[in-house]
Amino acid sequence: MAHKRIIRSPITLGTAQLGMNYGRANVIGMPSESDAINIIKTGILYGIKQIDTARAYKNSEKIIGQALCDGLNTNVDVITKLDLPQNSLMSDDFGLESAVEISVLKSCRNLRLDKLPVLLLHDWQHYNFRGGLVWKKIVSLKNENVIKTLGVSVYNPDEAIAALQDYEIKILQIPFNILDWRWRTAEFLNTLNKRPDVEVHVRSALLQGVLCAPLAYWPAIKKFDSLACLARLNKFVKDFKRLNIADLCFAYLHSKPWVSTVVVGIETLEQLKINIGLFQQPSLTMEQSNLLELSFEDIPCELLNPSLWPPLSR
Repeated sequence: MAHKRIIRSPITLGTAQLGMNYGRANVIGMPSESDAINIIKTGILYGIKQIDTARAYKNSEKIIGQALCDGLNTNVDVITKLDLPQNSLMSDDFGLESAVEISVLKSCRNLRLDKLPVLLLHDWQHYNFRGGLVWKKIVSLKNENVIKTLGVSVYNPDEAIAALQDYEIKILQIPFNILDWRWRTAEFLNTLNKRPDVEVHVRSALLQGVLCAPLAYWPAIKKFDSLACLARLNKFVKDFKRLNIADLCFAYLHSKPWVSTVVVGIETLEQLKINIGLFQQPSLTMEQSNLLELSFEDIPCELLNPSLWPPLSR
């Protein structure tokens, strides 16, 4: 039986850009606090039901808390992520458990919530760390009604497959986009099909904005022709009569029945409105998706993992 996606809203508001300078193709930078609050409130007005953030996104949680303090928090679920300082990982068991609890309580305080709607483990390596102590503490906080729903943020299919073995995990956040062939394996999809209770949240839909950016922003990857790849994307935009590359990318993701929502980072109010408009467009057909996938089977892993990119020369 195919995995049926659980959808609350097709677009989730990504807020890394609202709390810090983030994204390879982000030339605008972090918006002012008042602009960021306006973006959040407008997104909710337009029907966005989920906001993605993290303790690691600097001021993002506090800005969200300010935006939602007048009652809007009843209209939206905030998804945040655990933050464990490096020194806490070297402390004793009590110190590590305390660091987990402190991170959760700081998120509650920043977001002005008594209970976190969703908490994700930000680093899958922490799941098994020290005999699973971190994860066990998170589960205990859920059982104490401090957290409603648990999930994990992963970076590759192997981590995702391992995470899907744990029935406490109800949300799986993955980096997936039109070029990323890694998530189309039978092993991942078959494992996912066995967990219809799990929401799949997709980040990196535009690969940190690179897919929609001029060639100068693409990372220089050895033996990879960025110009030819960009030309292929633009040809599909024309052939499929899409509005632009962003429309093509979003329509591809929403053609996948196992994708619950797409996390889209926003830097300006205009960008928010444009992206919400793009999500009103029809998804690709199965035939179109198949044609795309056949055309992008040669993408190197180095392009799909921003942590491996050489720095951008400005």
